[in-house]
Amino acid sequence: MLVALVVIVSFGVGATAFLVSNHNPFSASCTSLGIDSTTIPNPDPGFNYVCGQTSVSDGRLSITLNNYHFADGGSIGWVCSEAVANGSSGCSSSGVYLLVNATIRNVGNGNASVGPDLYFRLNNTMGPAIGNGEYGANAEFPGQHPNASVPAEGGGTYLPSGGGATYWFIFYVPNVALKDTANLKLWYLSLPEWQYGGTWEGNGGFGCPCVDTHVQLVVLDTSNAVP
Repeated sequence: MLVALVVIVSFGVGATAFLVSNHNPFSASCTSLGIDSTTIPNPDPGFNYVCGQTSVSDGRLSITLNNYHFADGGSIGWVCSEAVANGSSGCSSSGVYLLVNATIRNVGNGNASVGPDLYFRLNNTMGPAIGNGEYGANAEFPGQHPNASVPAEGGGTYLPSGGGATYWFIFYVPNVALKDTANLKLWYLSLPEWQYGGTWEGNGGFGCPCVDTHVQLVVLDTSNAVP
């Protein structure tokens, strides 16, 4: 059922386990790409990390980075429902946002659901790296493809085995002006997978037992070398 990813943090699907002392959470796929405790100094407790370039999979979920761009909130042209996960009555029109076009697929033989629980990190040539979590707005993008953000309500998106979906993932970029985005490049996206399997019961609910996977899928932008 996984609720792999965002959904779990947002919708509370599963308990958190804690790392065993001296446990290295980074797989060989991560260390070969330069992702380790120096690039992710505070890994999520209990998670193991699987990394890839452009696309990454652990055999259950996969995430593929299609493209991304920066935009001022007032120029995005999004349309939001009245109920938004961040508590506002609509999308903010101020500030700088990173809009990531990504595809998530359920490549395993169980059920999964996904929501806005991803995390990004940017390379910043003017200073330290910048990171933030997904904005969590139910936004539509008329006339664009994809034409919506990943749903933040109703259990997110249900993905049966073999299912997939492409969305805009919306990230607020703190303390940055649009003129400064020339100095910012996407380094990686991280997708948390907490559980997998179970029986889909609708509205974000699964009947378990489910597999407690606790995996972070980290996909790197291949156009930017890891510093």
